[in-house]
Amino acid sequence: MPRINWKKHYPHSLRHALQLTKEYGKQRRLSVERIADQLGKSSDSLYKYLSDASMPVNQLIAFESVCGAPIVTQYLAHSQGYLLVPMPTGRKAEHLELSELNIFANEALIALARCYEGSAEVEQTRDRLMKLIEELAYQREEVNHQRQPDLGDLAMRNGEEVIR
Repeated sequence: MPRINWKKHYPHSLRHALQLTKEYGKQRRLSVERIADQLGKSSDSLYKYLSDASMPVNQLIAFESVCGAPIVTQYLAHSQGYLLVPMPTGRKAEHLELSELNIFANEALIALARCYEGSAEVEQTRDRLMKLIEELAYQREEVNHQRQPDLGDLAMRNGEEVIR
């Protein structure tokens, strides 16, 4: 099975979001049986949740946590018109990461131009633009976070706080 580029993949239904979350977990070498075991459920009940899109809300965060991706949460936010931006970590972006963001931004703008010309799907263009805005908002928060040191960045030298 080819690896999915998760930055370009968008769920369009709750069932699809649950399936994508499971696929993400499988790419992390988790079997459905293993995921179900960590949720305290049988694999049959997990398959039922996935096929019916009827996973209880109190199991959703645990499911996403085990699989390693908040795809369902992101779908739910997007379906209500909200953007979802991860908390900044204070980590500086690497050049490769910024280059990939630049490529993605160009692809999104090309899709936007094609949408206005009538040669691209509205839904796909909207999804790309939402993902781009989220990625840019995340980078904005990382830049803001650079000015504010974490508690881990404080050290004591001769009784004075020193920022590392």
